Amino acid sequence: MKIWRGIYSVIIKHKYGEYFMGVKNQSNESAWYVFKLADNIALEAEVSFSRIELEGLFPDAKIEKIRNFIDILVSYPLREFLSHEFSGVRIQDIITRRLPYGNIQGFYFKDDKLRNLTTAIRRLAYTREIFIIVNTEKDKNEIIKKVYPDAKENVDRQIFTLKNHNKYLHFIRIVPHLQYLETSNSISLCSFANTWQRVAERIRENVERVISHFMHGTYYIPLLPSTRVYKEIEDFIEERKEETLYLTHSYGPPYKGKFHPRLVRAFINYSGLRNGLVFDPFVGSGTTSIESTLMGLDSVGIDINPLCILCTNAKITALHINVDLLRKSIDDFLKRAKYVGKPKIGEKGSRSLLEFSELKIKKRANRELLNKLKSVFGSNVAEIEDIVNIKYLIDDFFDPELKDFFLCALAKVISKLVKKKTKPDVLKMLSEELQDMLKIVLIFEEFKEKLGIKLGESRNYVADARSIPPSVLGEEEVDVIITSPSYSTAIDYVKNDLPQLVALELVDPENLEKNMIGNPRVKVSEREKIIMNREIRESMGRFELLPESARKVIKLIAKHRSGLALRQYKYLIDMYECLKEMYRVLKSNGKCMIVIGNNTFKVDNKEVIFRNDDYLWEMAQNIGFKPIKRIPREFRKSDYGNIKVEEILVLKK
Repeated sequence: MKIWRGIYSVIIKHKYGEYFMGVKNQSNESAWYVFKLADNIALEAEVSFSRIELEGLFPDAKIEKIRNFIDILVSYPLREFLSHEFSGVRIQDIITRRLPYGNIQGFYFKDDKLRNLTTAIRRLAYTREIFIIVNTEKDKNEIIKKVYPDAKENVDRQIFTLKNHNKYLHFIRIVPHLQYLETSNSISLCSFANTWQRVAERIRENVERVISHFMHGTYYIPLLPSTRVYKEIEDFIEERKEETLYLTHSYGPPYKGKFHPRLVRAFINYSGLRNGLVFDPFVGSGTTSIESTLMGLDSVGIDINPLCILCTNAKITALHINVDLLRKSIDDFLKRAKYVGKPKIGEKGSRSLLEFSELKIKKRANRELLNKLKSVFGSNVAEIEDIVNIKYLIDDFFDPELKDFFLCALAKVISKLVKKKTKPDVLKMLSEELQDMLKIVLIFEEFKEKLGIKLGESRNYVADARSIPPSVLGEEEVDVIITSPSYSTAIDYVKNDLPQLVALELVDPENLEKNMIGNPRVKVSEREKIIMNREIRESMGRFELLPESARKVIKLIAKHRSGLALRQYKYLIDMYECLKEMYRVLKSNGKCMIVIGNNTFKVDNKEVIFRNDDYLWEMAQNIGFKPIKRIPREFRKSDYGNIKVEEILVLKK
């Protein structure tokens, strides 16, 4: 047996090197930093994103990949822990629990100095756990003060120590903050009760259970994901499901073409930004603004669609607001909005308008607005009067910050009403939505206190990315741009948001259609159509600003589908103006990251690919941007017309 052990030792040393994570250093202090990937990564490209975010956070480190954690467990320094238990827990059980899929399980680097990892812990997107192994003469308290001074024992970190004479070998385990925040929906789902007091108690209990599970749940056996009853918070955490609508990302109506929160985080980290201003000229559902705020960075966002800005401001407000203040506002609002009246002749039960009993002036639904809503919802929807009156009550009742919060809730109710076939109770739906939003505020308040989360500030405005007002941003004011513009004419955003835009009286939809970039139904005057068609036909005017490859495709499309050619031309001209503005507001050496996908069209019964990524890449360089890299992000989709690959264009001023 001893002979076999010796042979095994020789094989291991030959294959991995005696010290897989670096030659054993005899200096007073050596440190190894290990990053285990999240086990719910959905796409292969996200493994590369996890690497580049580490390279951005640790630009001077030599990042190495870990194909299998067994490789480092059998090598120094981790193998020193293998024969030890710490209160019944073994290091190998911690490291090998919930390993990710794929041929890369993590990354590591070695250093002769201790690093403060606070920024990484608060910001990392794709890392589930961080392990720091330190060979030193200092005790654990001195080490943790250097590595993570804000750490809280058994909340977001654990430390295990071996001692040999005057030397220590410390193993520090840290859970990045995002891993906790992504459990918010599961906590909300498991925190139902008949009274708010009991709901709040259950939320606090479940937050504690989540923390305990991350810290001590090494041997937990979960119920299967398909199980519908008897599931606890721990069972939901154990499901390998990517969470994209955690915290306030879940607020408001559904948004097509939504930015992925982890991707935003990863590319902010990749930019190397420590302090400064993040800008998103196409706010959409507010992902960049929310993630920047959660990461402790200030941000500015703009969007031409006022519904996007309204919901984004509501999501940001909810991260800062006091839960008791919000609860009181919700209670006061629901007391003032109540159903009254008698049933109509021949109608069973009662369904009547909201009465504003405490308002000085009682408002009845505006008839013109009601007629517009009937054209959107259908004339058979009797609840539209309730929607209008609730909207008026919110307008009169709240200051601007809370007004956006309540209108965001109403916008989500409206999106549900459009799809509902049965007769709904509008006020009940709104009450339930407000209670769900309130639960998220309390969940985040609990995590914010326990993890010591420090928030950034976010300003979001209704504005046009083709002409950014000086009052919003001046020249060279932005450190990093992260955005995802429309993918040419792939999505009809106005049509998707039409019920909310009309009901909340946010904007004239026709005017928005005229100004929206990437509108599938191009809205230009007849005179402008003639000019643009002539420019395409004769290769003159603004058409010459486009890359040659784009001009060829547009000319080809124009032979068979003139309307489509006109839309694609207008989209690229609009994006050219946006790129100029992005270049103007970006600081020298600032990075700009654009997520974009291509479109596929049928032209003369042939498939034509409109390569937005190539065209924007070339136009950006013509404007003055320096190219850094292009990173593909492939999806598992096969239906014709779907976006199969996105590209992240990384540029620098």
